[in-house]
Amino acid sequence: MPKNTAKDTTNTKVPASITAHDALGRGNEKTKRVTPDVKLTPEEMIAVRTEPSAATALDGKFRKEVMVAVPKGVEHPGWDDPTFEHMHVANGLAVLQEALGLGLHAKASAVFEGEIPCGQKGSALLRYAVEVVPAVLDTEPGETVTPRSELLDMDGNSTFAGDDGSIRETH
Repeated sequence: MPKNTAKDTTNTKVPASITAHDALGRGNEKTKRVTPDVKLTPEEMIAVRTEPSAATALDGKFRKEVMVAVPKGVEHPGWDDPTFEHMHVANGLAVLQEALGLGLHAKASAVFEGEIPCGQKGSALLRYAVEVVPAVLDTEPGETVTPRSELLDMDGNSTFAGDDGSIRETH
């Protein structure tokens, strides 16, 4: 019977100071998954779940970049303008949903951080961030801000989930 020559990576130790994205490749080079013995800080756990292009700092925030169309005839839109408020709300809800789906509990509403140069004519890349806690470390899961809780808190002219879970339009 041939001798197994595969390298055992189960005992690979990663220093605590290593960035989360560096740690991703340390456990299993084929799957890019962190092995169970790799101990990440909560901030690194969040960064691992943030797409690499948006992971700017180990600061406890989940970040998401959203590509949007630039309004026709506008060369440099002021994305902080109130005209774009509904777009920011919708994008913020998408950020909350994605964070939740990645095992991160939001502790505040998602906020617009700014535009990122994308080099695509007629498009803009907008970055949003939300303070999160990894679900496995959350000591107050009942305080998680969810897309549903955000929608239920909205007033005025918006689409939101009714008490029965259905989506309805209000005026």
